[in-house]
Amino acid sequence: MTTNVQLPTRTIAVNTTASAGLITHRLHIDIPGAEPDVPVRLELRTRSRPWTPKVFAAAPECLRHRYEDDSLCMWWQGHPAARRWVLGDGLQALIHYVEIHLHQEACCRAGLPWPGEQAPGEHPRKQRCTTCGGNGP
Repeated sequence: MTTNVQLPTRTIAVNTTASAGLITHRLHIDIPGAEPDVPVRLELRTRSRPWTPKVFAAAPECLRHRYEDDSLCMWWQGHPAARRWVLGDGLQALIHYVEIHLHQEACCRAGLPWPGEQAPGEHPRKQRCTTCGGNGP
């Protein structure tokens, strides 16, 4: 099923499929100042509570804030709900978080410091990253 999600500056087509225990949203977004039309997959596992999304984007690699499965590390689960996405925020808010994260990755790939809040701890650039090779602030 395809629906349109209205964002502040545009409308995005979202293709949604559901199977036992999983809702998948597929869409394309533009990364400000970087890549246009990036395919994104949002997965919501519905068999556990709270529903926590896994987000995958076909943007150039940036391993600094991605999990081992290549999903985006967009917030720290230790933060209160007001500082991360929860189901009640809706799909529009989740897409906005993805846009912000992919913009931050683009800045990181450009050799700039990460332009946003990070979870506690170190977030070194990884030498195996094909875009930065572990170099940069």
